[in-house]
Amino acid sequence: MIPPTQLTLTLTLIGGGPFEGVLRSKGFVHVEGIPGPHYWSHAGRCVQLSKMPGTQVPAGQGQELVFIGISMDGGAACAALDAALRPAALI
Repeated sequence: MIPPTQLTLTLTLIGGGPFEGVLRSKGFVHVEGIPGPHYWSHAGRCVQLSKMPGTQVPAGQGQELVFIGISMDGGAACAALDAALRPAALI
């Protein structure tokens, strides 16, 4: 699960840094302290995170995101997202 403070940090990086070249992303995430999965939708600098209705809940507690863009550094983006899963004290 993503801690809310780390989610905020990750969202501020969209459009630059490890997310340079990302045009759109979407998928499902679980946010620590907030029950249920959430739908993640991003286009340009607009990011939406909304709670999913109970009938659309994917199985498990994992995260599933897809990134679309031009000349992206997939490794850097994955490292930033993996860091968001670690407690803030370890970053």
